[in-house]
Amino acid sequence: MPIGATDNNTKHLLELSELYQYTQLIKEPTRTTDNSSTLIDLFLTNEPKKFISTDVVVLGISDHNLIHAIKKHASERSKPITSQ
Repeated sequence: MPIGATDNNTKHLLELSELYQYTQLIKEPTRTTDNSSTLIDLFLTNEPKKFISTDVVVLGISDHNLIHAIKKHASERSKPITSQ
């Protein structure tokens, strides 16, 4: 497949992402070799504001890097106090 060409599976994924308003949070390559670097891991969400950060960690034991995301903590609301 020529560089820049998009196969049907990729087109379908992009259409679904747009339809459900998904955002890809990982922007850095997740697989790096001497000759190339490619983003092969997806972290899609339709609520990106619920995440504090995302990152790609180079482990050094493989050409495939680790991805992680930190989600904001949602605290429980206290029950309202009512008089009886």
